[in-house]
Amino acid sequence: MLLVPAMLILVIAAVFGFPIHPVGLVLLLILPALLTAVISATSNSLGMILKNIGSLAAIVTGMQLPLTLLVGVLLPLSFGPKWLQHIAHFNPLFYDVEAAF
Repeated sequence: MLLVPAMLILVIAAVFGFPIHPVGLVLLLILPALLTAVISATSNSLGMILKNIGSLAAIVTGMQLPLTLLVGVLLPLSFGPKWLQHIAHFNPLFYDVEAAF
């Protein structure tokens, strides 16, 4: 599910002159695919343990905002304080975003 929108964005970017590096592109598409598999398995197992959609939604929402902030997608980490930049290195998503740029 993640690869189709990524490929569409890459095609549009290539049309506008974004340089495409084949090896980097393959690695960049493998990382989100693996991440999607891990998050999907974690979500399924939490759903089976909790057996309540409200509890699962609370956990997912509670984890989503801090993780996306620590990745640097919503706000560049270079604008954040030093302690936030150091904590971001413990987030595996940080490396995926850094590899993309």
